Amino acid sequence: MPENFNKLREQLLAISKKKDKAFKKRARTKKEIRETFNLIKEKKGERDSYNKEVKELKEKRNILNSRTKELSKIVKSFKDDLKTVDTKINPRELLRTIEKLDLQIETEVIPYEKEKELMKQIKDLNAQLGKMKDKAEKFKEHDSSIKELRKVRTESNNIHKKFISLTKKSQECHEIMISNLKQIDNLKKTEKETEKEFESIKEEFDNISKKVGAEVTNNIQKTQKKKTQKKKIESKILKKSKEEVEQKIKKKEKLTTEDLIAFQSEAKL
Repeated sequence: MPENFNKLREQLLAISKKKDKAFKKRARTKKEIRETFNLIKEKKGERDSYNKEVKELKEKRNILNSRTKELSKIVKSFKDDLKTVDTKINPRELLRTIEKLDLQIETEVIPYEKEKELMKQIKDLNAQLGKMKDKAEKFKEHDSSIKELRKVRTESNNIHKKFISLTKKSQECHEIMISNLKQIDNLKKTEKETEKEFESIKEEFDNISKKVGAEVTNNIQKTQKKKTQKKKIESKILKKSKEEVEQKIKKKEKLTTEDLIAFQSEAKL
Protein backbone atom coordinates (compact mmCIF):
# COMPACT_ATOMS: atom_id res chain seq x y z
CA MET A 1 0.00 0.00 0.00
CA PRO A 2 1.18 3.58 -0.67
CA GLU A 3 2.61 5.58 2.21
CA ASN A 4 -0.26 8.11 2.03
CA PHE A 5 -2.83 5.33 2.50
CA ASN A 6 -1.02 3.97 5.57
CA LYS A 7 -0.94 7.44 7.13
CA LEU A 8 -4.66 7.89 6.49
CA ARG A 9 -5.40 4.48 7.98
CA GLU A 10 -3.43 5.33 11.13
CA GLN A 11 -5.32 8.64 11.42
CA LEU A 12 -8.61 6.82 10.97
CA LEU A 13 -7.80 4.31 13.73
CA ALA A 14 -6.74 7.11 16.10
CA ILE A 15 -9.85 9.22 15.43
CA SER A 16 -12.02 6.08 15.72
CA LYS A 17 -10.75 5.57 19.29
CA LYS A 18 -11.46 9.23 20.08
CA LYS A 19 -14.96 8.86 18.61
CA ASP A 20 -15.69 5.76 20.72
CA LYS A 21 -14.42 7.55 23.83
CA ALA A 22 -16.58 10.62 23.12
CA PHE A 23 -19.60 8.39 22.40
CA LYS A 24 -19.20 6.56 25.73
CA LYS A 25 -18.77 9.88 27.57
CA ARG A 26 -21.97 11.21 25.96
CA ALA A 27 -23.83 7.97 26.80
CA ARG A 28 -22.65 8.17 30.44
CA THR A 29 -23.84 11.77 30.71
CA LYS A 30 -27.26 10.92 29.25
CA LYS A 31 -27.56 7.95 31.64
CA GLU A 32 -26.62 10.13 34.63
CA ILE A 33 -29.25 12.71 33.58
CA ARG A 34 -31.94 9.99 33.37
CA GLU A 35 -30.96 8.56 36.76
CA THR A 36 -30.95 12.04 38.34
CA PHE A 37 -34.38 12.81 36.86
CA ASN A 38 -35.70 9.51 38.25
CA LEU A 39 -34.28 10.37 41.70
CA ILE A 40 -35.94 13.80 41.58
CA LYS A 41 -39.24 12.16 40.60
CA GLU A 42 -38.87 9.63 43.44
CA LYS A 43 -38.07 12.33 46.03
CA LYS A 44 -40.95 14.49 44.80
CA GLY A 45 -43.32 11.56 45.36
CA GLU A 46 -41.94 11.05 48.87
CA ARG A 47 -42.15 14.78 49.66
CA ASP A 48 -45.75 15.02 48.43
CA SER A 49 -46.67 11.97 50.51
CA TYR A 50 -45.04 13.49 53.61
CA ASN A 51 -46.75 16.84 52.98
CA LYS A 52 -50.14 15.15 52.67
CA GLU A 53 -49.63 13.35 55.99
CA VAL A 54 -48.32 16.56 57.59
CA LYS A 55 -51.48 18.38 56.49
CA GLU A 56 -53.69 15.66 58.01
CA LEU A 57 -51.68 15.70 61.26
CA LYS A 58 -51.90 19.48 61.42
CA GLU A 59 -55.69 19.30 61.19
CA LYS A 60 -55.81 16.64 63.95
CA ARG A 61 -53.43 18.66 66.10
CA ASN A 62 -55.58 21.79 65.71
CA ILE A 63 -58.66 19.84 66.80
CA LEU A 64 -56.82 18.43 69.82
CA ASN A 65 -55.43 21.87 70.72
CA SER A 66 -58.95 23.31 70.65
CA ARG A 67 -60.15 20.47 72.88
CA THR A 68 -57.18 21.07 75.22
CA LYS A 69 -58.18 24.71 75.62
CA GLU A 70 -61.80 23.72 76.36
CA LEU A 71 -60.77 21.14 78.96
CA SER A 72 -58.26 23.54 80.55
CA LYS A 73 -61.05 26.09 81.05
CA ILE A 74 -63.35 23.41 82.52
CA VAL A 75 -60.64 22.17 84.93
CA LYS A 76 -59.84 25.72 86.02
CA SER A 77 -63.53 26.35 86.65
CA PHE A 78 -63.75 23.19 88.78
CA LYS A 79 -60.70 24.23 90.75
CA ASP A 80 -62.26 27.60 91.48
CA ASP A 81 -65.47 25.89 92.68
CA LEU A 82 -63.60 23.36 94.79
CA LYS A 83 -61.74 26.08 96.66
CA THR A 84 -64.98 26.70 98.64
CA VAL A 85 -65.17 23.09 99.84
CA ASP A 86 -63.99 22.37 103.36
CA THR A 87 -61.89 19.29 102.79
CA LYS A 88 -61.37 18.84 106.56
CA ILE A 89 -64.99 17.64 107.00
CA ASN A 90 -65.48 13.90 106.70
CA PRO A 91 -68.90 12.81 105.29
CA ARG A 92 -68.80 9.61 107.38
CA GLU A 93 -68.37 11.65 110.56
CA LEU A 94 -71.37 13.77 109.56
CA LEU A 95 -73.52 10.64 109.08
CA ARG A 96 -72.46 9.23 112.44
CA THR A 97 -73.23 12.54 114.16
CA ILE A 98 -76.69 12.70 112.51
CA GLU A 99 -77.43 9.08 113.51
CA LYS A 100 -76.29 9.77 117.08
CA LEU A 101 -78.52 12.85 117.39
CA ASP A 102 -81.53 10.96 115.92
CA LEU A 103 -80.99 8.16 118.43
CA GLN A 104 -80.77 10.65 121.28
CA ILE A 105 -84.09 12.26 120.31
CA GLU A 106 -85.82 8.88 120.01
CA THR A 107 -84.50 7.26 123.18
CA GLU A 108 -84.01 10.08 125.65
CA VAL A 109 -86.51 12.29 127.40
CA ILE A 110 -85.34 15.75 126.67
CA PRO A 111 -86.90 19.18 127.03
CA TYR A 112 -88.76 20.57 124.06
CA GLU A 113 -86.32 23.45 123.51
CA LYS A 114 -83.42 21.03 123.60
CA GLU A 115 -85.17 18.76 121.08
CA LYS A 116 -85.78 21.73 118.79
CA GLU A 117 -82.13 22.60 119.02
CA LEU A 118 -81.10 19.03 118.19
CA MET A 119 -83.54 18.89 115.25
CA LYS A 120 -82.10 22.14 113.87
CA GLN A 121 -78.60 20.73 114.26
CA ILE A 122 -79.61 17.56 112.37
CA LYS A 123 -81.17 19.70 109.63
CA ASP A 124 -78.00 21.76 109.27
CA LEU A 125 -75.82 18.64 109.17
CA ASN A 126 -78.06 17.05 106.48
CA ALA A 127 -77.84 20.25 104.43
CA GLN A 128 -74.09 20.21 104.79
CA LEU A 129 -74.01 16.53 103.79
CA GLY A 130 -76.17 17.30 100.71
CA LYS A 131 -73.76 20.02 99.64
CA MET A 132 -70.88 17.60 100.02
CA LYS A 133 -72.66 15.13 97.72
CA ASP A 134 -72.92 17.85 95.06
CA LYS A 135 -69.26 18.61 95.53
CA ALA A 136 -68.45 14.91 95.31
CA GLU A 137 -70.06 14.86 91.84
CA LYS A 138 -68.00 17.88 90.95
CA PHE A 139 -64.89 16.05 92.14
CA LYS A 140 -65.75 13.16 89.79
CA GLU A 141 -66.30 15.53 86.91
CA HIS A 142 -63.04 17.27 87.75
CA ASP A 143 -61.11 13.97 87.83
CA SER A 144 -62.70 12.88 84.54
CA SER A 145 -61.78 16.17 82.87
CA ILE A 146 -58.22 15.93 84.21
CA LYS A 147 -57.86 12.40 82.77
CA GLU A 148 -59.22 13.46 79.39
CA LEU A 149 -56.98 16.55 79.40
CA ARG A 150 -53.91 14.41 80.04
CA LYS A 151 -54.95 11.96 77.32
CA VAL A 152 -55.58 14.75 74.80
CA ARG A 153 -52.27 16.46 75.65
CA THR A 154 -50.37 13.17 75.27
CA GLU A 155 -52.02 12.49 71.91
CA SER A 156 -51.37 16.09 70.81
CA ASN A 157 -47.70 15.84 71.82
CA ASN A 158 -47.30 12.53 69.95
CA ILE A 159 -48.89 14.05 66.86
CA HIS A 160 -46.65 17.11 67.20
CA LYS A 161 -43.53 14.93 67.38
CA LYS A 162 -44.63 13.00 64.30
CA PHE A 163 -45.50 16.30 62.60
CA ILE A 164 -41.97 17.63 63.27
CA SER A 165 -40.39 14.35 62.06
CA LEU A 166 -42.39 14.27 58.81
CA THR A 167 -41.79 17.98 58.20
CA LYS A 168 -38.06 17.35 58.55
CA LYS A 169 -38.21 14.39 56.13
CA SER A 170 -40.21 16.47 53.66
CA GLN A 171 -37.62 19.25 53.87
CA GLU A 172 -34.79 16.74 53.33
CA CYS A 173 -36.53 15.43 50.18
CA HIS A 174 -37.02 19.01 48.99
CA GLU A 175 -33.34 19.85 49.51
CA ILE A 176 -32.28 16.70 47.64
CA MET A 177 -34.57 17.73 44.77
CA ILE A 178 -33.07 21.25 44.64
CA SER A 179 -29.53 19.84 44.76
CA ASN A 180 -30.26 17.38 41.95
CA LEU A 181 -31.99 20.03 39.84
CA LYS A 182 -28.77 22.05 40.02
CA GLN A 183 -26.87 18.91 39.09
CA ILE A 184 -29.20 18.45 36.09
CA ASP A 185 -28.28 21.96 34.90
CA ASN A 186 -24.57 21.10 35.12
CA LEU A 187 -25.12 17.75 33.40
CA LYS A 188 -27.07 19.48 30.62
CA LYS A 189 -24.07 21.75 30.02
CA THR A 190 -21.76 18.72 30.02
CA GLU A 191 -24.13 16.92 27.64
CA LYS A 192 -24.06 19.89 25.26
CA GLU A 193 -20.25 19.96 25.36
CA THR A 194 -19.90 16.19 24.84
CA GLU A 195 -22.47 16.32 22.01
CA LYS A 196 -20.47 19.08 20.31
CA GLU A 197 -17.22 17.18 20.87
CA PHE A 198 -18.72 13.95 19.50
CA GLU A 199 -20.14 15.65 16.40
CA SER A 200 -16.78 17.33 15.73
CA ILE A 201 -14.89 14.04 16.05
CA LYS A 202 -17.52 12.24 13.96
CA GLU A 203 -17.18 14.85 11.21
CA GLU A 204 -13.41 14.44 11.27
CA PHE A 205 -13.85 10.65 11.20
CA ASP A 206 -16.22 10.87 8.22
CA ASN A 207 -13.80 13.13 6.31
CA ILE A 208 -10.88 10.77 6.87
CA SER A 209 -13.11 7.79 6.00
CA LYS A 210 -13.92 9.47 2.68
CA LYS A 211 -10.22 10.09 2.04
CA VAL A 212 -9.41 6.47 2.86
CA GLY A 213 -12.23 5.31 0.57
CA ALA A 214 -11.00 7.58 -2.21
CA GLU A 215 -7.44 6.33 -1.70
CA VAL A 216 -8.61 2.72 -1.85
CA THR A 217 -10.60 3.42 -5.04
CA ASN A 218 -7.59 5.21 -6.54
CA ASN A 219 -5.28 2.30 -5.68
CA ILE A 220 -7.73 -0.20 -7.17
CA GLN A 221 -7.97 1.87 -10.36
CA LYS A 222 -4.17 2.15 -10.60
CA THR A 223 -3.78 -1.59 -10.02
CA GLN A 224 -6.44 -2.31 -12.64
CA LYS A 225 -4.74 0.06 -15.09
CA LYS A 226 -1.39 -1.64 -14.56
CA LYS A 227 -3.00 -5.04 -15.10
CA THR A 228 -4.63 -3.81 -18.30
CA GLN A 229 -1.34 -2.35 -19.57
CA LYS A 230 0.51 -5.52 -18.65
CA LYS A 231 -2.10 -7.60 -20.45
CA LYS A 232 -1.76 -5.47 -23.59
CA ILE A 233 2.02 -5.83 -23.54
CA GLU A 234 1.75 -9.59 -23.02
CA SER A 235 -0.81 -9.78 -25.81
CA LYS A 236 1.53 -7.92 -28.21
CA ILE A 237 4.43 -10.20 -27.26
CA LEU A 238 2.31 -13.33 -27.71
CA LYS A 239 0.96 -12.03 -31.04
CA LYS A 240 4.46 -11.39 -32.26
CA SER A 241 5.53 -14.85 -31.09
CA LYS A 242 2.58 -16.39 -32.93
CA GLU A 243 3.51 -14.62 -36.11
CA GLU A 244 7.05 -15.90 -35.76
CA VAL A 245 5.71 -19.43 -35.17
CA GLU A 246 3.44 -19.14 -38.22
CA GLN A 247 6.45 -18.07 -40.31
CA LYS A 248 8.41 -21.06 -39.06
CA ILE A 249 5.48 -23.32 -39.98
CA LYS A 250 5.34 -21.85 -43.49
CA LYS A 251 9.07 -22.34 -43.85
CA LYS A 252 8.70 -25.81 -42.36
CA GLU A 253 11.21 -25.02 -39.68
CA LYS A 254 11.44 -26.99 -36.48
CA LEU A 255 9.25 -25.61 -33.62
CA THR A 256 10.54 -25.37 -30.08
CA THR A 257 8.55 -26.01 -26.92
CA GLU A 258 8.53 -22.24 -26.25
CA ASP A 259 7.06 -21.70 -29.72
CA LEU A 260 4.21 -24.13 -29.04
CA ILE A 261 3.47 -22.59 -25.63
CA ALA A 262 3.42 -19.08 -27.10
CA PHE A 263 1.17 -20.21 -29.94
CA GLN A 264 -1.32 -21.87 -27.55
CA SER A 265 -1.28 -18.90 -25.10
CA GLU A 266 -2.07 -16.44 -27.89
CA ALA A 267 -4.95 -18.65 -29.04
CA LYS A 268 -6.47 -18.54 -25.54
CA LEU A 269 -6.54 -14.73 -25.54
